[in-house]
Amino acid sequence: MDDSPFEVAVLDLAGTTVSDPGIVEAAVRTSVGSKFQAELFHQYRGGSKLDMLAALVGAGQALDALETFESELVSAIEHGSIEPLPHAEAALRDLHDAGIRTCLSTGFSPAVRSVLISRLGWDASVDLALSPDEQLRGRPAPDLILAAALHLRVSAMQCVAVVGDTANDVTAARRAGAGVAAGVLTGAHDRATLEAAAPTHILPHVGAFADLVLERVRGRSREA
Repeated sequence: MDDSPFEVAVLDLAGTTVSDPGIVEAAVRTSVGSKFQAELFHQYRGGSKLDMLAALVGAGQALDALETFESELVSAIEHGSIEPLPHAEAALRDLHDAGIRTCLSTGFSPAVRSVLISRLGWDASVDLALSPDEQLRGRPAPDLILAAALHLRVSAMQCVAVVGDTANDVTAARRAGAGVAAGVLTGAHDRATLEAAAPTHILPHVGAFADLVLERVRGRSREA
């Protein structure tokens, strides 16, 4: 990691900035029934939910399973089952106030992402939100991070800082060439699983990620 000033922060949703009290797993279990496999579910955390479901039930049944999954998940979100994690709203506010452009990225579909962000009241808190779609592959592919860099007009990939709670988040950030590819310990994957993906940092929560980004920004301001 060099000392380039950060311009863009890409933050994951579930497990990083918002809680997941088991509702994602519950929705997957409902959508795939007896075909649920804990190991595959764990492996695909942080990635495209369609890819996860295809791995569990096969490509031919994945779209039907996705419809059930999204219905279950939206119902849980609308009933208040997902809330901001501690430090998340302060982190988004502090990054914005420092002039860092922010993107929320997720493996949820655009429709579910929209419901979740609106439920949290974060529509005006971030500059961009991205999900896998026909053009963008889900993590561990680097597409979401590269798309954020393009949309938010970053000077260089070293000026992008990424944080997520899964090895797939970290791998995507490394593949994209981000200046920071950080894992946090508030979500799906533990320290050992995150370390296997070679993160630049493992942090206790998203507030520590914001502090890391802002420390560089403040340091550059003092030098100027």
